[in-house]
Amino acid sequence: MRVREIAQQEKVHITTVRNWIRDGALKASTDEVGYIISSEDWEAFKKKYTRIVYTANPKTK
Repeated sequence: MRVREIAQQEKVHITTVRNWIRDGALKASTDEVGYIISSEDWEAFKKKYTRIVYTANPKTK
């Protein structure tokens, strides 16, 4: 996967994904185009950093 793909999927800015990589939170390798993130590394990142968000149930009439 590429940085742009992850940014679009997660609805975050490209810079955010690059910061995750530069901070060491998301593993990536590089090629002549830029960063490449393996699906295994992406899944590991999501598993480690995804939080469960609970929302209140709407009131029923």
